[in-house]
Amino acid sequence: MTLLGGRRVAVRPRRARCTACEVTHMIVPAWCVPRRAHGLEVIGTAAAAALAGHGHRAIGPELGVPAATVRGWLRRLRARAEQLRCHALGQLAVFGGDRAERRQQRMAHPATPAPQPGHEDPPRAARRPDTTPVARP
Repeated sequence: MTLLGGRRVAVRPRRARCTACEVTHMIVPAWCVPRRAHGLEVIGTAAAAALAGHGHRAIGPELGVPAATVRGWLRRLRARAEQLRCHALGQLAVFGGDRAERRQQRMAHPATPAPQPGHEDPPRAARRPDTTPVARP
C-alpha cells in the first residue's frame, strides 16, 4: 500500500468470522481503503486538490500516482457525492450535537435560511410599523 511521500507499507489483513452469519470478513486498519492500493491520506489529498481546482493530470505526478488512477478516484467520489454528504451529516449529528442538527435542517431546506442567534425575524407588525394587524371575523 502506498502512503503520502511514496512510503510503501505492507498490510496483511486479518480475517474474522462473524458469529451471526458465519462468514469471514477482512479486518484492515482504519487508514486503509478497501480494494485500493493507496491509503486514505493519498486519496483524501487528491480530493482536496481537486476541490482546490487542480486537474487529475496535475495531481497524479504530485502524489506519485498515475493520472488515470486519480481520475478514477475523482469520478467515483463525484458519482457518490450525495451519499458521502448524507453520511457525513449523519456522523456530524452523532458527534456534533445540536449545532449539527440545525445544519442538517438547513441543508434539507436550503431555500429557507436558518435564523442566526440574536437575529430572529421580528413579528410582522414590527416589520411594517405603518400597518396594524386587523382581526378577521
